[in-house]
Amino acid sequence: MVIRLETLRLEKEVKMVLEELQIDNEEQQRLMGHVGGLLRNAKNIHKYEHSLRCGILGKDVALSTIDLHPNILVYGGILHDVGLVMGEKNHEMTGYYINRGEFDFSSLITANHRGFSSCVHDNRGLSRETIKCNNYYSLVVRAIDHFDELTHPMPEGASEPIIISGEQIKEELISKNETQKYFINNLYKKGIFK
Repeated sequence: MVIRLETLRLEKEVKMVLEELQIDNEEQQRLMGHVGGLLRNAKNIHKYEHSLRCGILGKDVALSTIDLHPNILVYGGILHDVGLVMGEKNHEMTGYYINRGEFDFSSLITANHRGFSSCVHDNRGLSRETIKCNNYYSLVVRAIDHFDELTHPMPEGASEPIIISGEQIKEELISKNETQKYFINNLYKKGIFK
């Protein structure tokens, strides 16, 4: 397989992010081996790059707030689409089962990043606080996911992304994440989303 320069650049940037967050080398290898083993191939390379960008952006989003932990958003961003290895249909639950046991909190974000999945919480005996916290992080990862999809759109069969205007991106992002409108506007004001 030919490795894209963009893939290598993003992997290097993720490594710098993980080092900045003081994630040890063994844990870095475990995380990147997990996502890379599933998505770092010719068929899924654009989704792999998307996941890396979401992890990088997750750190920036977390550091721009006072109530979000960067490690959770980095992991959630990187791991949210691993279920795509089995196809688009129900990739959230596929990803949940793939991540569960390896990255438990991120597996819940994976299951909920496109919408709340009560069956995941019902079967785990999670505390009300854990569920609320996970739902909040899932909403943030969903906004990051949508932002990256809009700023790096990759239509089926395309080799390069299509470009849409910044204002169109913002309008579409808010329309897909109406409950996050205030949060998204703040990310634009702070220059995190551009």
